[in-house]
Amino acid sequence: LPVPCGVSGRFLRKSQRDHFVFAAKKDQRYTFSAQTTELRSPAEVYLTLRNAQGAEVAHSDPHREARIDVTARSTLARSRSTG
Repeated sequence: LPVPCGVSGRFLRKSQRDHFVFAAKKDQRYTFSAQTTELRSPAEVYLTLRNAQGAEVAHSDPHREARIDVTARSTLARSRSTG
């Protein structure tokens, strides 16, 4: 995905996963968020950010708004959301 950008989507079944890849610049701050309650959706979204090797870098708190605010430590990262 080009950065910055926005992605719209919908979940068709429980436990569906969406996967997005983007090029991250080292020391650049990134924010990822999902809007569900604002749109009156019953979906519960959990966000996970992974680096180029697939290791988890950050994740959203399942008891709060689905949001990740992170500064990249590598040149590539992956973002995966589940709902």
